[in-house]
Amino acid sequence: MIAHVLINRNIDELNREFSYIIPSNMEVEVGSRVIVPFGRGDSTVFAIVTDISSTDDLNEEDRSKLKEIKELVDIEPLIGVEELEIADYIAKSTFSNKIEAIKLFLPPASLGQIKRILVDANSGVRLNENDYSREYIKESIKDGKFKYIYSTSEPKTFTKDILVAVNRDDILTKKQLDAYNLIKSGQFTKKEIMIKLNISNSPIDTLIKKGLVEIKTIKVDHEIQKKDIYNKHELNTEQKKVKDGILSDYKSGKNNKFLLNGITGSGKTEVYLQIVEEILKMGKSAIILVPEIGLTPQTVQRFKGRFEEEIAIIHSRLTMKERYNEWTKIKDGEVKIVVGARSAIFSPVKDLGIIIIDEEHDNSYVSSKTPKYRTVDIASFRADQTDAMMLLGSATPSIDSYYKAEIGEYKLYELKERANMMPLPKIEVVDMANELKNGNTSIFSLPLYEAIRKNLEDGKQSMIFLNRRGFSGFISCRTCGESIKCEDCDVSMTYHRQEGRLICHYCGRTKMIPQKCPICGSTKIKDFGIGTEQVELITRKLFPMARIARMDRDTTSKRNSHYKIWKSMNDGDIDILIGTQMIAKGLDFKDVTLVGILAADMTLKLPDFRSTEWTYSIIRQVAGRSGRGNDAGRVILQTYQPQHYAIQFSVDGNYEDFFKRELRIRREFIYPPFSKMILVQIKNKENIVASRDLIEVHDKLQEYMLENKMKSIVLYPNPSPISKIKNEFRWQFVIKALDSECENIILFLKRFESKELNVSVDPISMM
Repeated sequence: MIAHVLINRNIDELNREFSYIIPSNMEVEVGSRVIVPFGRGDSTVFAIVTDISSTDDLNEEDRSKLKEIKELVDIEPLIGVEELEIADYIAKSTFSNKIEAIKLFLPPASLGQIKRILVDANSGVRLNENDYSREYIKESIKDGKFKYIYSTSEPKTFTKDILVAVNRDDILTKKQLDAYNLIKSGQFTKKEIMIKLNISNSPIDTLIKKGLVEIKTIKVDHEIQKKDIYNKHELNTEQKKVKDGILSDYKSGKNNKFLLNGITGSGKTEVYLQIVEEILKMGKSAIILVPEIGLTPQTVQRFKGRFEEEIAIIHSRLTMKERYNEWTKIKDGEVKIVVGARSAIFSPVKDLGIIIIDEEHDNSYVSSKTPKYRTVDIASFRADQTDAMMLLGSATPSIDSYYKAEIGEYKLYELKERANMMPLPKIEVVDMANELKNGNTSIFSLPLYEAIRKNLEDGKQSMIFLNRRGFSGFISCRTCGESIKCEDCDVSMTYHRQEGRLICHYCGRTKMIPQKCPICGSTKIKDFGIGTEQVELITRKLFPMARIARMDRDTTSKRNSHYKIWKSMNDGDIDILIGTQMIAKGLDFKDVTLVGILAADMTLKLPDFRSTEWTYSIIRQVAGRSGRGNDAGRVILQTYQPQHYAIQFSVDGNYEDFFKRELRIRREFIYPPFSKMILVQIKNKENIVASRDLIEVHDKLQEYMLENKMKSIVLYPNPSPISKIKNEFRWQFVIKALDSECENIILFLKRFESKELNVSVDPISMM
């Protein structure tokens, strides 16, 4: 028999299967690791078996050229057939190597570092594999007598020694009794008890010597140590209808993919919790995804507070040891609930029953690093594989998802009322052009300034949001707020300082910066830029007595910083929270009654066809942070373009009409969901080389598409919006690819691996 393997080398030239003879005394399975001789020097490397075939079709000469596998590492496959299928799908659809895609399912360690240990399933005692036959081990695993656990050379668990009360003695001193009672009340270390009671270690040591207290080693949860009960809420009529409808559709086999369009504060999380409860009763597992690490503590608290099951947490801020620890808990079958950011979609859960993607519209679900996957696509693939449910939830569904609901790929459910029956906050629009005319050059309009001052007097919390999403150079009019757009593409043109020109990065059109605004004739045309740090400084000067915090990439770079800010807001220790998109994503603060939105129209000026969608979504999302408790909320939106349809629809909360208008534009320009946008980029230290090489790829692709009568549209190469990074020039072109042709186009582009193309399918950034 022949094993077809992928070598553990992330090199494009080796991105293919290699064949090896399986020795007659070796039983190899797909998904197992093997050690094989590779290259002219026969150096030993780890590999993953992806397929097994017979030698019958090979002649003696071809068979003699094949080398033999040296060693079988895994009796049971490390990665399952289903996971290999997903990796194959990712490799074909995202321009990545298959070995890179496979590693998405594995812990952050090399293939050789992952150790499998055979243990007794009941006692956990380590067993020697050499003492048993392969058949007996497999049968014992199937019967539940044995199991494999996973480890590396690094410690896989985090522990602490706590004190546990086991007996009671009435003859205790006051300090001993105080210590004993505290030990009974929770999980405390000796040091923690000494600090809390201000005592020495002597009373505690006496309790241990008397046998009244024992030391117990427990695992430490790296993320949330305190478990608060999150009581089950009775669903209102609308929530119950949604929950029952989704479960009925799923159990009857009518649908397994759902979109829940629920306004902010409508109680989507409670619906998730109760659906997950039913899935767990079926003996299945759940993956719950959130878009931001900052949302993980809130979501974990709620799921931990509701369910007795242990929960695994997966996100990028974990250390390598912690990520490995969580992966092993999932792989060993210790947990049935996984909560995390997008990488949690690759968790090796057993008996997957549901994947929930909360805030499904959020761009953080799209990976910008290779492999450049879309989380929703992977979730859909896994749901189909395992007959699991995929539930997408959002107050502002993405155009793509809502369109799929319209054409029947997803079943649409809606929540149109807040769970506490409080009204959505009214959005008050302030025209900043009028503020400028009245002599106010501050970033705060007079209405927003007065509202913040009043909120501070009332002891309520405020949030100030600055829409700085993907800011790049653009030109706008300070009088009417209009940016300079391309006549052919209806997107903002990008300002290239070096060339002193505006360029459209969809069709390549260029123009000089106009002296006057083409809309209103004003000469007040300039580029725009302000950051959250500036906003914080100005806010501190205006409101010196306020307790102010900032939540952005800079302030959340340290470990657990998201959790600390979230907890401070929840505890009422912050009066004004300033932030970017992070504060708009599902955070639930009961005392926030005011939200101020600065530069609400900034996203409209981005050179991207989705700029209006992003504008509508971010306004509705951040507005929804206000008035989630018992007090009415208020939102003040500052803009230079109050009449723009994205602003108008977001103020009214009219998603359906916004969707219809946006879809007409997408259809006219053949943008997604009517195509897949493929961005092809190249870089080189020589500008002329970068442009020449990319034009060569472009021209050959055009020839290939003509020969095969393909209908996708290929636009001409032009400099990237950020045309030079680290002294390398960047060029790009865009393909509007039909779904049916996308895979073949990617396969063709892989022929140019030597040119080091950077290819992205439906990327979030076109920069």
